[in-house]
Amino acid sequence: MMMGQAVFNDGLLVDENMAKPGYAYVVGGSEFSTKGREMSLRNAELYQSNFIRSKLGLERQDEMPPTSVSSLKTCMHCRRSSEFRCQKCRSSYCSKRCQRKDWPRHVFICAVPYRPNNFDRLELCLRKRFFAICDDAGYSQLVKDLFADDHICRFFGFINCIDQSEVGYLIHLYLLMPQRLKTVLDRLVRDGWNLGDSIDVWVQKCQAKDLKIPATECFSWFLSRRKTGFAIPNWEGQYIYQGYGLRVAEQAFNVPPASDDPPPLSSAQCSIMLLYIILLRPFNNIPDIHHAEWAKFGFCYCTSFAQREALASAYVHLVDANTPLSDVVHAWTTSSMSQLMRDRGVDVDQLEAEGILFDYPSLDEFGVYRLMAEVSHTLSGRFCHCFRPKSQVCHPKHETHLSIESDGDYGFHGTTPWERWQLLNFYQHVFQQPAFDPRRMLQARQSEDRNALEQYLETVVPDFRRKIGHPYLADGFFPKLGSRLVFPHGRIACHCVVHDTVGPEGLDWRASWSVSVLSKVEDLDQHDQG
Repeated sequence: MMMGQAVFNDGLLVDENMAKPGYAYVVGGSEFSTKGREMSLRNAELYQSNFIRSKLGLERQDEMPPTSVSSLKTCMHCRRSSEFRCQKCRSSYCSKRCQRKDWPRHVFICAVPYRPNNFDRLELCLRKRFFAICDDAGYSQLVKDLFADDHICRFFGFINCIDQSEVGYLIHLYLLMPQRLKTVLDRLVRDGWNLGDSIDVWVQKCQAKDLKIPATECFSWFLSRRKTGFAIPNWEGQYIYQGYGLRVAEQAFNVPPASDDPPPLSSAQCSIMLLYIILLRPFNNIPDIHHAEWAKFGFCYCTSFAQREALASAYVHLVDANTPLSDVVHAWTTSSMSQLMRDRGVDVDQLEAEGILFDYPSLDEFGVYRLMAEVSHTLSGRFCHCFRPKSQVCHPKHETHLSIESDGDYGFHGTTPWERWQLLNFYQHVFQQPAFDPRRMLQARQSEDRNALEQYLETVVPDFRRKIGHPYLADGFFPKLGSRLVFPHGRIACHCVVHDTVGPEGLDWRASWSVSVLSKVEDLDQHDQG
């Protein structure tokens, strides 16, 4: 049973009138506390906004004073009182030291000529995670952030890198270049000069002058790779590391190259090939929640980066043991992958002890992983098949993101747009916590105790109700976590969220596939959604 919306104390509720478009019914507040009133939706929203502003100590929207420029000058970096200004844009700073520290951010709004340039954008991207590169997971995320920007990858030549060591060499090279040289090189490229040739000349001059720069290995690598056609910029090429994964997978399973128009693969064969195209890449080679393989091959069970690496390594070992494609397909379709791995010398005892399986979750267990995928796909900013219109088999009416199960079991039913957005972001935050365990959340959801889910979420995010609620923007019962969804005829067997989201070209494996193979993948996606 689902609860309706409610207001507490002097809260305000605006309920759209579905039978009379453009109008809403307003209940609560100081004027309509005992009896509601119908008004136009525009006036109702204005009334609600002014009501909330009054509670926060702000002026009504129609009573706001004209804006005025404050005479108080504060430093843009440290917010202390300032006596200096930027020569170009007159922004306030308390010292040159603060101005230098703030420059990586300030350059994007300053009026200095020819800035921001491409080097500024690269530096901003690297600064986000630069201090985490000593950690494998941190460095892996740094590379993902870098390859998510197609313009940076093509302009600076990262598209040509085969593995993470080459990415590191190239990053190191750009970090060593003086700021003035970076600006000059960027202007030369705007005038039609080649960035790669200009860097080549600079590196050779550094070596000839025997400058004491601790990067001789970086320089020698760059000069040797330039002889093999390391084009910078590279606007038309494909990402080398993605093509490398494709070729290795084709060779490992004796599959004719995609360029030769090979015979069609079966649905199961195509799934296995897509998995290994990711796994056999030199980096960005572990399926995540944006890949269909995340749920198909057991990566959804992993709760840490180390577990995902161990599972990926177990699959790669099958290739190292020269396992035929037919054997891998048979093991996956018959749920005997663990036995095949044991037969091929893979130790899977630790993985199984940690609850990691090698195929789809069962239908009763799939709901929590479906929620994880739906939340991630909704908030990712990528194009997602979830946005396509669907039949009403597994989704509520007019719902494009959430299944009936997620909508009813996890507190989304009957929420307002603000509550829905708050709940989506809350669950995303929960899924990112080290203490989060999908199976424990599922057990709490299926418990006879209606408070079990709330108690579990409280252990992951203490005091979460106060953190995500709001006395005037949210329903008094928000979030409604005690409801239960009943399936009289059994749970709906639908895996429509198991698909790839279309992301940046630098992270999307489809950039390396031919049109003929892509058509097979699209057919596979449609088959999975059915």
